Amino acid sequence: MTAQSYDRLIYNNFTYDIATNPFCIYLESLLNPPQEYLFVTKSYGGYDATWEVKCKRLYLIDLIATVNGETVGVNYFFPHQHKVFAGWFSGEIRMPLGKCLEYRHAGYASIYEKDVFFRFDKGFFEGSRIVDNRKNTDKY
Repeated sequence: MTAQSYDRLIYNNFTYDIATNPFCIYLESLLNPPQEYLFVTKSYGGYDATWEVKCKRLYLIDLIATVNGETVGVNYFFPHQHKVFAGWFSGEIRMPLGKCLEYRHAGYASIYEKDVFFRFDKGFFEGSRIVDNRKNTDKY
């Protein structure tokens, strides 16, 4: 597996790269997902997405994907919507921060100075925690 491109998360008016693919959870929940959805090596989910945390809710605000050879956006999956509440997502979103301490050419396995984990339950922000990876190992 190759290293992955990151989705983006807007939080407190700043944009960060995230090492989580919340839209994959939605795609897995579809009864009839697009049959020819394009999975590219640099993007595990086969899409590029931008998310926003606003009023303690997670929203999908931008999406670029390829279905049947055609580039589509949010409106393809959510007709007549431009900002979608991500009520399907429960779990953590990982935001790596700082210098890359160890590059790993596999998914989101690279290690950065810090990781911020945002916890969501059905799209609602429940809290966050910070892991300082410089303290977790003597290697760095």
